[in-house]
Amino acid sequence: MKKRLLASLLPIAFLAALTVGCGKTIPAEFQDLCPTTITIVQNGTPLEGASVALTPLGGAGLSAGGTTDAKGEVILYTQGEYKGAKPGKYRVSVVKESRTLNEDAAGGSVGGPPATPEQRKAMYTIRTFVDPKFTSSRMSPLEIEIKSGENIQTFDVGDPIDKVI
Repeated sequence: MKKRLLASLLPIAFLAALTVGCGKTIPAEFQDLCPTTITIVQNGTPLEGASVALTPLGGAGLSAGGTTDAKGEVILYTQGEYKGAKPGKYRVSVVKESRTLNEDAAGGSVGGPPATPEQRKAMYTIRTFVDPKFTSSRMSPLEIEIKSGENIQTFDVGDPIDKVI
C-alpha cells in the first residue's frame, strides 16, 4: 500500500522540484520588460514569417524582436530570451525575404579561393515581400511606444510585393 502511494506521488514531487528548484532568475535590467504583441498585416491579411524588430529611438536602449506566426502575430523578446520590451519609443522594422540557391552560380571547388562579394551575391536570388521602406531600422515610418502593462499593436505594411533584390 505504501509503495503504491509513494509511486503515485513520485511524478508530482518530481514536477514540483523542477518548477521550484530550477527556476531561472531574470537579471535586474530585464525585470521591467512589458509584454508586447504586434500583428503585421499586408492590406489586412496576416503576414506570416516576417521578422519584426523594435529599435529604440535615439539609439540608446535594448532592441526587441521576433517572427510572425500564421496570424501575423509576434510576441516580442529582448535579446531573444526575455519576454517583452522595455518601456520607451521604438522604430518598427519588418522584413520578409526568401533566399534561393542558384545552382549554376553555386559551383566552385572546395578549398579554393574565397568567393568575391559579387560571386556570393550571384549565388543566391533574394526576394523581398515587404515594401523596402518598412525594412530599415533607421527609415521605417512605423513607430510604437511601449508603456507599462501589456502592449498590443497592429501595423499594415501595405501591398504585398515580390521583388528580386
